[in-house]
Amino acid sequence: MLTQSDWEPIVRLALEETNKAIDRLVAKFAPKLQAWLDEILNNPIPEDWRDELAAFVQRTADDDNLAIAPRSIATLEQLIESCAIEMGGTVARRQIRVVGTSTGPARPSGGQPSRLSQPDHRFILVADKPKASGDYRKAFKDATPKLPKDFEVHHIFEKGREILAARFRKELNIDLNDLDNLRGVPEKVHDEISAIQSKFWAAKAKEYGGSYTEAYKRVPLAEVRKLQAEIEATYKSLWVKSGASAQEIAAVEKRLKNQRLMNLRPARIEGTLKNAGLAVTGFAIFTMIADNVALTNNIANPSPQVQAALDNMLKWYAAVYETRTTRGFVTKEQWGALQDATMKYLNVAGFDNRIKALFLHEFELEGAKLSGS
Repeated sequence: MLTQSDWEPIVRLALEETNKAIDRLVAKFAPKLQAWLDEILNNPIPEDWRDELAAFVQRTADDDNLAIAPRSIATLEQLIESCAIEMGGTVARRQIRVVGTSTGPARPSGGQPSRLSQPDHRFILVADKPKASGDYRKAFKDATPKLPKDFEVHHIFEKGREILAARFRKELNIDLNDLDNLRGVPEKVHDEISAIQSKFWAAKAKEYGGSYTEAYKRVPLAEVRKLQAEIEATYKSLWVKSGASAQEIAAVEKRLKNQRLMNLRPARIEGTLKNAGLAVTGFAIFTMIADNVALTNNIANPSPQVQAALDNMLKWYAAVYETRTTRGFVTKEQWGALQDATMKYLNVAGFDNRIKALFLHEFELEGAKLSGS
């Protein structure tokens, strides 16, 4: 059984780490507070400055996970109010009661109660955002009650057999189970993202003698965060964050029904990996299409002929990519079908000769390396 002498250093260490975490939050918050005060105090103070203060306090709780205590809110109000008086503030301003104190509900100049004055709003040192360190799936679903049953709860960072999770906690003070690091993802999209993460870690394990454990231990977390930034950029319209509304979820479900968008799966996977610094298939054509397919957005009101050519190209694109990634090879016949479909699309869509020559050269260069059927 642990004695008091055993517990004391553990408790002391926990308190030290907590204080360090709070110091980091405050250090991050201080420049934002200074910038906000500069904006308020260096310009004519608006009549609704209390509403602006209320909004600032709420943003601080939401974005920085740091809530401002009532006495600090009162100090900010006194500072702004004294400046307002010096600049010719009105008696009406001085008569408004302090927001967030126990003196009763405050009312801004418009007469409506401030959000900050509601009796159930708590101002504590650290904002009481829900955590998900235990059953993260349940916590996410509790926070997002409209999440469909077929959506997965996804970690934005690979947990890495818990090795990465421990590194994130120790090196960056990031809890991978925190709701901010989870997303609600449709199953088919979750499979795509898992494929990206699997390819990334397979490549990294190869750098460390084939050991995933060594890769999880030694890969710089900056590389992991870069991969996540690329995944976020690619998939932010195909997943939802904690607390997503029914409308946000419906928008994602609507995009999933767009077959053309779903056929861009290889472009999403290869493009994300390329931007994160990895080339997986060895075929530049896949990333070329990923890079250039965005040009299709420039076609205003495409004709049925253009739409049909695009859909046919994407069909072959997805099929050849799937064969390459699952079987490890592509036949000349498959490659030829993809080349024909791509060149036909580029022609009917009116792409210039430079783009067409670029694609044709790459098709011929890679096709010459392939075996027969």
